[in-house]
Amino acid sequence: TATSTGTSTDTSTSTERPAEASVSDAERPAEANTTGTERTADALISGMDLAIRQALESGGFAVHGMMEPAGEFAAKLQAAYATLRPLIKCEKESPADKDWNEHAMYAWLQGLYLFVAHHIWRYMTNVDDSRLSARLVLPYDRTDVKPQGSDDGTRLDVGLAARPLGRGVDLLSSKPDYMDVLAVVEAKGVYAKSAGKLDEAQSKLEDLTLDEPRHELHKPTEDAFAQLFMHTRQVYANQPNRRFAWGITQCHAEARACIFVNDGALASHAMDLRTEDGLREMVQLLVDWSLCELPLLGYDPTVSWLDDLDCWQIDVPTLPSDSSDASGAQSNPGCASNMTPYYFNETYVAADRLFGRHTRCYPATSRKPQRKLGTSPIKPDVVIKDAWAYVEDGDVERGEYGEVKFLERIRGKLKDPENFRHLPVIHDGGAMYMDIGGQHIKDTTETVLGDLAHVLSERSGSSKCHYSHMRMATWPAAYRLRNVESVYELIIIANDVVKAMGALKECNILHRDISNNNIMFTRDKDGNVCGILIDFDNAVDAEKAQILCRPICTGTPPFMSVNNLEESDAARSGVEELESILYLLIWKGVWGATIEHRSETWDAT
Repeated sequence: TATSTGTSTDTSTSTERPAEASVSDAERPAEANTTGTERTADALISGMDLAIRQALESGGFAVHGMMEPAGEFAAKLQAAYATLRPLIKCEKESPADKDWNEHAMYAWLQGLYLFVAHHIWRYMTNVDDSRLSARLVLPYDRTDVKPQGSDDGTRLDVGLAARPLGRGVDLLSSKPDYMDVLAVVEAKGVYAKSAGKLDEAQSKLEDLTLDEPRHELHKPTEDAFAQLFMHTRQVYANQPNRRFAWGITQCHAEARACIFVNDGALASHAMDLRTEDGLREMVQLLVDWSLCELPLLGYDPTVSWLDDLDCWQIDVPTLPSDSSDASGAQSNPGCASNMTPYYFNETYVAADRLFGRHTRCYPATSRKPQRKLGTSPIKPDVVIKDAWAYVEDGDVERGEYGEVKFLERIRGKLKDPENFRHLPVIHDGGAMYMDIGGQHIKDTTETVLGDLAHVLSERSGSSKCHYSHMRMATWPAAYRLRNVESVYELIIIANDVVKAMGALKECNILHRDISNNNIMFTRDKDGNVCGILIDFDNAVDAEKAQILCRPICTGTPPFMSVNNLEESDAARSGVEELESILYLLIWKGVWGATIEHRSETWDAT
């Protein structure tokens, strides 16, 4: 799906364009009609090719397969073309190349995106085929601005958002919001020293290694990528329903489409908008974003905002009640009939990292709210964990079901209720699946990237690894360790975690990631705390750990055992888990156990 946009990549890999999607983020994608969608995309692209060529040659317009536009549509199309014209009507050696202004480019790009949107709106409102649906990809009117939802001062050049066809075609008048952004566009002008040599510089950029010096000719492209990375991290942090992300860099007249997944990012080859081929590729990218299925844009249709209730609905794979192991078999895992809906309006943990597991945690309830919540928090009875587990091919323990499998083992083996007090109890959970192109497929980075998966694998040296999308609901709904109110409470919680390790020994499980973020606690009506050990993504069968003598660091660095940090070949054991608890207490002693202690520490430093 990474090349579903039709743009070639730097590995010359290409795939078919995707099928159409439902307009509403809250709805599941409509049944795929690949042939009809491809035919529609081809007609749209051919029409815009003809329109742009005729406009460049004679100033007149025509739309492929339709009568010449008239009235309001013609006026809007003409206005969009007049705005984008400087972007495509320049020769490579012209003086204008020497002093392209980044801020002037914003309006040119907005004109291009609106030009394409006008054609899509006109064409789709005249298509009599209920199986075809589309969305408009529209730019915000405000450029070079700090978006809403930002946790730093980075300014966004041009933001793109998806809107239903019925909205109409125009610049989005609201301030860009990371919660709403489909893709970020980072634009860079060209310095006089680099005029006429940008093609050569950008082609060399991909061949550079970290050890080679960066020439000033590469700086616009590198800066654009660096800023795009910063914005994409914010998109993940603000959108609970984002699986992967898209972006565009625009350096001078050359654009690159970028796709971000858990273990890396890929960029297309440069699309020169001054050439017929480059312009067609960019148009095709925008058309495919407008017509493809929702999952191919990076969105998760199993996580949707309920505007009438002011909360999110998230679907979790239903765990068979009679199963003692998560491998217990749902005949069609991940389909709607095997999903349990939960509801949340707060976030414990956001996916605020560009790469990695993108772990998100939400306090949630299975009881659907009966009224609009506003700012009132939902009273939770479970914690939803949504994450992408790092899986090595052939790893049975962490492969098919990962953390869910270990929690099921705990539920099946522990009979003493006292042991359950310090470990999470799983209610529902399993691997996530997506409906794409009429197929029900497991959601992994391999299925996201398709034929491009091998590119990231070869570059990272991890050809036998990928990330797999998992989701679960566990009880109880607990507080994070940073919310303890005294050192006394911290000591009680640490002691409870040691008890949890004893229970895990009974289940023959090593946790392997005792850390500040993986310990939570509950508080009863009398104010007494109870520690809970969570997050079994790095867990392993204890017996197998004795023979897995791989020199690999596993866990969170400040709390790793010396044996682990030194990548010793010695077998891992429960003693190292206790060592991690010691380091956790030291960490809290230095930085502060409570909010007040931490404030005093920061004031002193």
